[in-house]
Amino acid sequence: MAPPPFPPDLVQAQVRVIRAYEALAQQPPTTPTALLRHELVAALRELYGHPFWTMPGTAPTGMVELRRQARACLWVSAA
Repeated sequence: MAPPPFPPDLVQAQVRVIRAYEALAQQPPTTPTALLRHELVAALRELYGHPFWTMPGTAPTGMVELRRQARACLWVSAA
């Protein structure tokens, strides 16, 4: 049985996680990052607390495909 497709809000939550991680990685060591860390935690909470993960047929291994789809969204928006 194929896993159900990812809902758009779940993909967008993964996009926000990726963007938050990238923004944190680009900050100099002396820059305050509390706001960025807060955004990251909120996005992670939304991502891992999404009701999609409680549906039958979903598994944590689906995170790889979710990240792939989110990165594809980032590439499309950058083009």
